[in-house]
Amino acid sequence: MYRDILKNKFGTIKVKEGETKRKPYVHQKEAMNKLSKAVLEIDDYKGLLVIPTGGGKTLTAVQWILKNVLNNGSKVLWIAHRHELLDQALKTFIDNSYENLMSKKKSYNYRVLSGKHDRSCNISSSDDLIIASKDSLRAGLDYLVKNWVKKTKEEIFIVIDEAHHSTAKGYKKIIKAVEENAKGKVKLLGLTATPFRTADSEKGALKRVYKDDITYSIDLRTLINKDILAKPLTSEMKSNVEVAIDLNEDELRNIRNKDNLPDSIINQIIKNKDRNRMIVDHYIKNKEKYGKTLVFAINQNHAIELKSVFEKHGVKADFIISGIETDFTKVSISNEEKERIIKDFKDGDLEVLVNVNMLTEGTDIPNVHTVFLARPTTSAILMTQMIGRALRGKAAGGTEEAYIVSFVDDWKNKISWVSPNELIEDMYSEDESLVERSKRVVERISIKAIEDFAKYIDESVDESKFTNISFIDRIPVGLYSFEITVKLDNDDEDKRICDILVYDCFSEKLEQFIEDLDEIFEELSLSEEDDLSEKEIDKVLKIAKENYLSKCDTSIACKENDIKDIILYYGQTGEKPVLVPFENREKFDVSKIAEEIFNKDLGVKAKRELINKYWNDEGNYLKLFYNGNHKLFVSLIDDCLYALEEEDESDNSSLTMKEEEDNLEYSRYDEKEYREHMSLVELEKCDPEYYEKLRNEVFKKYSYGDGLYKSATGLYIGSKKSEFEIDHKIPMSKGGLTNLENLQLLSRGENRRKGNKSWDEFLEKEKKLRSEKITESQKDEIKNLIIENPKEAIKICESLLKNTNDNKILLYLAEAYLEKGEYKKTIETAKNGLKEFSDLSKYTNENVYGNNVIGSAYFSLGELDKAIVYFKKTLRLEKYNVYALENLGDIYWDKEEYAEARKYYEIIAFNEEEDNETRALIFGKIGMLALNCLDKPRIALNSFRKGIELDYTYYYNYVGLAEYYISQKLFEKAKEELNAYFEIGEKNVDTLITLSKIYKGLKDYKKIEETLLEAKNLEPENPKALQYLALEMERKRRYESAVEYYKKALEIESDNDIFWNDLGVVYEKNKEYLKAKKCYEKALELYAWDLYENNLKIINKKINKSIK
Repeated sequence: MYRDILKNKFGTIKVKEGETKRKPYVHQKEAMNKLSKAVLEIDDYKGLLVIPTGGGKTLTAVQWILKNVLNNGSKVLWIAHRHELLDQALKTFIDNSYENLMSKKKSYNYRVLSGKHDRSCNISSSDDLIIASKDSLRAGLDYLVKNWVKKTKEEIFIVIDEAHHSTAKGYKKIIKAVEENAKGKVKLLGLTATPFRTADSEKGALKRVYKDDITYSIDLRTLINKDILAKPLTSEMKSNVEVAIDLNEDELRNIRNKDNLPDSIINQIIKNKDRNRMIVDHYIKNKEKYGKTLVFAINQNHAIELKSVFEKHGVKADFIISGIETDFTKVSISNEEKERIIKDFKDGDLEVLVNVNMLTEGTDIPNVHTVFLARPTTSAILMTQMIGRALRGKAAGGTEEAYIVSFVDDWKNKISWVSPNELIEDMYSEDESLVERSKRVVERISIKAIEDFAKYIDESVDESKFTNISFIDRIPVGLYSFEITVKLDNDDEDKRICDILVYDCFSEKLEQFIEDLDEIFEELSLSEEDDLSEKEIDKVLKIAKENYLSKCDTSIACKENDIKDIILYYGQTGEKPVLVPFENREKFDVSKIAEEIFNKDLGVKAKRELINKYWNDEGNYLKLFYNGNHKLFVSLIDDCLYALEEEDESDNSSLTMKEEEDNLEYSRYDEKEYREHMSLVELEKCDPEYYEKLRNEVFKKYSYGDGLYKSATGLYIGSKKSEFEIDHKIPMSKGGLTNLENLQLLSRGENRRKGNKSWDEFLEKEKKLRSEKITESQKDEIKNLIIENPKEAIKICESLLKNTNDNKILLYLAEAYLEKGEYKKTIETAKNGLKEFSDLSKYTNENVYGNNVIGSAYFSLGELDKAIVYFKKTLRLEKYNVYALENLGDIYWDKEEYAEARKYYEIIAFNEEEDNETRALIFGKIGMLALNCLDKPRIALNSFRKGIELDYTYYYNYVGLAEYYISQKLFEKAKEELNAYFEIGEKNVDTLITLSKIYKGLKDYKKIEETLLEAKNLEPENPKALQYLALEMERKRRYESAVEYYKKALEIESDNDIFWNDLGVVYEKNKEYLKAKKCYEKALELYAWDLYENNLKIINKKINKSIK
């Protein structure tokens, strides 16, 4: 017994004699060959293996790893997010450990880590294979690094099962920790069935983790055509059972996140005789077609009940429950009994097998032709497993087609149950055409939108909520589609598919909220979190509701749970969901059909014919969008017709309406007077709708354009409503009323300082506060000193801050630290400046200044994502801030997100209000980006020419043109372009280095050295000039001169890893191996790059050889 328990945690796997029993299919062999080629060629390999569910991705990966990784002495870290995946992986390793795959090893050690297996603290350096859950590694990351990574000299090969989860911050932290502490190479393989749910929206996120993209991929259609998988045929049967129990918030959350149905619901479903009989009747009617059928029940009682009904109607059936006692006998079904039942099913003695929880044990049940889904689920994983039971194709001992039948109930509480159609569509999505993809988007939106249409025509729903909404506005403009991870009670994880409909009335506000998520998380100190608590999610939700979505139409407002899912997705992955647009949505606007009927005054017959004509036109997708529900389609048209008729008749009753309006006006006057005597707090409680309206009017009154608000003092500008408070000009204690005329907007700090002071008294004090600041001329002096002598500027700022609370001086101090290279002090000081004097720092110019300083510091530290947050903060306050835009372009260039870099550069370049010198510089950057990174030489050429057109005196674009012609091997033309600049401008280091490249192309080697010496003489302290001279000396084998130039360059830039490495190369060529070794070690210390590591290994071999 104890041995079995320990076996589940750690042990030794012995390599068996002979060959593995599981022979790979052709596609698996192709995948292994592709892996071998890619992994061997790329030292820091990070790629994906994409094989659909049922195609054997785990077997493929394990057999390849046994032969090519473990067999060669490397270590393996296999990470998954569910216990069953860990058990499955271990079993696959054990079952395939044969000498035909592992000829060099007799055995290897393994350890399994999770809440149900071993603990991270027991990790040993002798472990060859670690199979672990993400959470156990996160919790015990220190043990993994200390006991395994740092003690491992061999290569570490990381595998992430269900790789689409690896965009989550938890996975990224594990990968980063291994990479930063490993002594040998680290390689990464991701396994997944469907890597991209919504194509481009998730490709970017995975691409950032798996830089080498997809190594091997095969689509579902191909596996079906090869008979490895059966063709899935889905159908949906309406049970007509109404689940009418009201669910509280906790119960809904449990269903939504943990797939846990309350007992009251379970009992209602399983005891419903009509539902059970309907399931059995459907099988009997299609018995010949469905063949061997596997039924998934909710629980034991349900399984027993269904088995009984099947048998009662002459169907040979039995039930099986995975390791659970039956409710009637309280005795577990023995393993022998299970095996007998499964054998009877395999042999055809049973026609139907009802089961519960039979998915996690790897039970082999071939020849399943049909799956009945008699239980609803919110778990995408469970649905995938249930579907997968029928997907074995003929070549794999299964069937040609697989019938997937789901039984759908009518729920009072609308819950996003997982549809088998959605998952199967995702399996197909990798190889679909544009037409198919468009159709899939229509289908996906339809599934969600039908619910809202049904509400619209439901007589029990308050009609007034929909009266003022045109039909086209009830059709979504698109959807956000993504997956989130949810925690289960058993320390396991599940995934939930989120499809969030976006309507026109809130699309812009929601998009702005999503765009600002990085900033919001930073402000709430959530940026490093990946497991957000409900409380933390609610904090972000509050900001979303108050600052972004408060003005949205409440009848079709963004649902709270949808916003929470977006917050959770960003929290887990750090990625922002991308909207999948609903193309040509106007085609589905049935009000146009209603208008046609109304304008033509069609009779009953003609009306029916026209409606059917539209309905039966397969090219317009109407039938698809309205989910084949002709009754709903007609009802919606009738409703639009009714609205047109009402509008037509309204003219006849205008006098009556005027009289009613007069009466209403009289009653409103009394109400208005009553409201004006309420405080804002009282008003919000008694009449929240009116309070919100009045609040919005106050903010509108103090709007400053571009999403900004300006306080009544005129001294505070901010972009968020949360920065402001509404104040009574005349306090209520002195007779002031709560109406628009007497309400004003103040910053929070201003409102605190105002208290019950009169307006004149308060305003005088606020102005005096500002007049006590440092003069503008003093500020200008400090600003100039920052560039010339940052050390002196720091002293002056620190001295001034002893006598003033002017936050601008704090920001100057921060910039001085920036110039001095003290980046952490820069960030701390600038943040204090913006925080401590929050009111004054919200001036647009000061806030912009502070954000840019912090952004620059993060950029210098290499913390690019944080830098992006602050530069984007600037752009929210000042849309065309050149400093922020250019830096964002530079950052995205560094991140190798070249299209994004180009986008920010082009905002400056094509802004004709910007000065020509700046635009010329940016066109130069666009040109270099297009030439060197985007492989778009024509764009590069045009950009350089445009830059010269804007400012013909600026050298950089001439250099760019020359570089373009060098890339085309037109060296004389390149020389001509540079000479054109030399006629109007002075030579500099960049122009001379480019000229040296031209001479190299022309093979005029004497002129190369002359030109580079001229560059060095122009700027003796320029490290770039010294570097190119050193390279030229190295090429000419004048190693001592090369060493001299590199040493001078390193005196200027001592932390330049490239210079240290290149100096090492020179020493190595000059056979000064010990000196070379020190240089390589220094380069590697400064930057962990495989090139430096390889150079170090080579030089160590040479040193050892020379000693021998």
